[in-house]
Amino acid sequence: MGIFFSTKDIKELLSKDTGFATFLNSLPSEQKQQVELLLTDQAYLDTAFSLLPDELKDKVCTIFADLLQVPQQAMGLYKECRFKEARALLHKTIELYSSWNNTGLPALNNALGFVIPRALSLIHAILGDVEWSLGKVAKSREHHEKALELAESIGQGIRDLDTCAKALLGLGTHFWHLGEFQKALDACHKALEYIEQSKDQWNSLPKILTTLSVIYADAGQIETAVDYAIRAVDVCIQRDQGDTLGVALNNLATLYAQEGNTDEAIETLNQAVLVAQNTGNLRQEALALNNMATCMLICSEDETQLEDIANVLGWALDITNDISSPSLEALVTGTLGRVYQARGETEKATGAFLKAARIYRNLGMRTSESEILTDLAMHLRDHVGDIEGAIQACRKAIEIREGIRGHLKSEAHRISYAEASADPYELIVGWLIERGSAEEALEYMERAKSRALVDLLAMKLVDQVSVGLDSDAFQKALDLLVEVEALRRNIEKMAREQEFLEEPADSNRSRGENELFFDPMLEELEEKERLLESAYSRIRSIDPDSASLLRVQVINLDNIKKILDKDSVLLELFQGQDRLYLVLTGSEGIVGLHSIKLSEQDAWEQVRSILFAIRHTAYLDIRDHEFLREVHLPLIELFDLLIAPLQSRISHHKRLFISPHLFWHYFPFHALYDKGNAAYLCDQIEMGYCPSASVLGLCLSKNRLGRENAVIFARDNGDLPHVYEEVELLEKVFDSPPRIYKADQSVISHLSTQDSPVDMIHIACHGRFDPDQPFLSGIDIPPEEAQDRWTYLLDLFALHLDCNLVTLSACESALSQLTRADELIGLARGLFSAGAASLILSLWQVADKSTSYFMENFYWHYVKNHNTKTRALQLAMQAVRAKKEYAHPYFWAPFVVMGDWR
Repeated sequence: MGIFFSTKDIKELLSKDTGFATFLNSLPSEQKQQVELLLTDQAYLDTAFSLLPDELKDKVCTIFADLLQVPQQAMGLYKECRFKEARALLHKTIELYSSWNNTGLPALNNALGFVIPRALSLIHAILGDVEWSLGKVAKSREHHEKALELAESIGQGIRDLDTCAKALLGLGTHFWHLGEFQKALDACHKALEYIEQSKDQWNSLPKILTTLSVIYADAGQIETAVDYAIRAVDVCIQRDQGDTLGVALNNLATLYAQEGNTDEAIETLNQAVLVAQNTGNLRQEALALNNMATCMLICSEDETQLEDIANVLGWALDITNDISSPSLEALVTGTLGRVYQARGETEKATGAFLKAARIYRNLGMRTSESEILTDLAMHLRDHVGDIEGAIQACRKAIEIREGIRGHLKSEAHRISYAEASADPYELIVGWLIERGSAEEALEYMERAKSRALVDLLAMKLVDQVSVGLDSDAFQKALDLLVEVEALRRNIEKMAREQEFLEEPADSNRSRGENELFFDPMLEELEEKERLLESAYSRIRSIDPDSASLLRVQVINLDNIKKILDKDSVLLELFQGQDRLYLVLTGSEGIVGLHSIKLSEQDAWEQVRSILFAIRHTAYLDIRDHEFLREVHLPLIELFDLLIAPLQSRISHHKRLFISPHLFWHYFPFHALYDKGNAAYLCDQIEMGYCPSASVLGLCLSKNRLGRENAVIFARDNGDLPHVYEEVELLEKVFDSPPRIYKADQSVISHLSTQDSPVDMIHIACHGRFDPDQPFLSGIDIPPEEAQDRWTYLLDLFALHLDCNLVTLSACESALSQLTRADELIGLARGLFSAGAASLILSLWQVADKSTSYFMENFYWHYVKNHNTKTRALQLAMQAVRAKKEYAHPYFWAPFVVMGDWR
């Protein structure tokens, strides 16, 4: 068996390998010369090989052959989404590298000390991607961190910048998948810094720039995203990297389209088409043509343009048929359906949407199927006049979406038609109310709101925090859930990645083979889903609370009626793009329905304007014209708009719960002013809040009503002079002396060391809501004694509170990041997840002294006088407002009670 590689190839590689060149230059001159001769002198290499014993020759050749072939095989399996096989081969490669022993040559040992860690770093980076694809988030992170550790330790202190950059790119992409944008950006920017100091032998720069572009776009910073996308395109052009250029151009065009700059998008896509044609990448060409047609459709004005668009799509369809890509065929067919729709060819449009949905369903691409069914629903409603068919299509789209769970990310490089991003929940709620089906509309309002906690736990926290449940059954179900989510992601990825390959894939595979390619994963998914359903059913019968963490349990009207006593009503809000819907429900059923023509934009402007005026501390005198104009009058107008039409049905009750939607979560409904009765709403009725009726029901079912044992935390960093006064006032309220932790002794971990159950937890300190990084929202109390930092949202998820009430006497503790899916990622979610049955939280930065007075009154009425929380809050607000200096809503209206009102 002879040597299978040539030193000529190695010379060419070394000319580009700046890392190894730097390492060689660091060796003693004699060792450097020996290594160079071994790698670049064929005769020297042949002589060295011939001196080896025969049995060692065979071993060396086998190892070298495997070292070259196994990683290539593993990458091939990875690209085919055969992740478990790829993982096994990559682990085999790690074993091969670990089999090297002392060669007897110091120079060669030093060279291997550089080569082996580098190779292992690259392998661990790939393994990180493989484990992520298999749903093993923690293992994925371990491999990416190991890749970076190895890269930084290469060559006895000689940093290999190319390998470090590649490892950082992998870690940054991992953080991006988790939605941790700041960590993702930090890693990718560091990778960019390294690669700009090297020769970039693996051509990582375009990928780093494109990844940064995608992350900034996801974070809503489109201008910055465009800047990086343009840089990626420029680098590809300079380096003549045709296939990578196609991806970069598609990404740039997507961003232009998001900005509404369709002309630039079309021009960029024309370039992408030419590049794809020059490189022979038919998939990229078809994708660019589809995106181009989508942009042309957005700005089309006449029949002639629609005909041109249809021709472009016909061209794209011909390509999809040539390369047997059903996923691309479905994408183009869906776009063609919108062209038929614009031309008034309703039957053809319906047929196109149905065909696209059928292809997506056969491929297991459930996200895409849900999107095209939403398109079909809008088409049936607006162009066919079939509201029943539209509702049915919406039901199916929502069923699929809820089956997927966990927010599969929208695909980069794909331009969506404006309507394609419509929310099926919003559509079906409006259509059901229009049809007079208020009960079913209420159910979908709840389903839209109730997804948040489950999605958060399933996708963000499974591998980041302790779930906190000891049940083996729960852990088994949780493991199954992760596997199911991974399979669903991989099926989507396997189909969609074909659209974005940098190299043309095997186009010889037949259409039938392409579809059969998905069958093993689809069969495995079906089996895992069956096992998950069985495990979930067992948990639900034993522990409903734990089951609720695994799956949204949709609450219907009968359930809502059961959680409301005869004195209580629930007002559910649902904000659509053009209308605001309000449904009032009591123990007897739906008692009121109100639909307001109020666009999302106009509603947000009103809410934002009022909140800004209330928080404006320069105008705190209620006699000022600014207060009357900017605060008092708008509160009257919104009362007349929202509450007055339902007031006759509300006034028969003692208690009103508000379940807001989107930005309405920020709004103090209790501060609305009834001009006719010259009273604030909170003076006429007790008021509580809940993220959804489902959450309210879960909080009530805990049945935690104790008021005896309290723990109080207080911390003043110099600008809360009344915080310890607040503690002294509260100490007098409780019959049993509360356990008090002040200043440096105020540490959240004390909650886990209590020798008796805790009924109430009061935390008086600074709080902060971070809208850009909601997981960094927190309170200014350390989680552990040895930690000099805030307690953040992730820390709260790891707590085991199981208490009646948590009060955060802090700034902005009730605020959360909100999205179209009404997902609250804030302190309230963290505390509810930790086990609190009810919360007292603030909507804005509170005044220190008035807060002390407010809290004293609340606890006095709740603990001493045994009022309900809603009644105690009502009395506390009235007591604060009775003081002349606190008559402004800024002082008395920031606090809300959420959850169990009793």
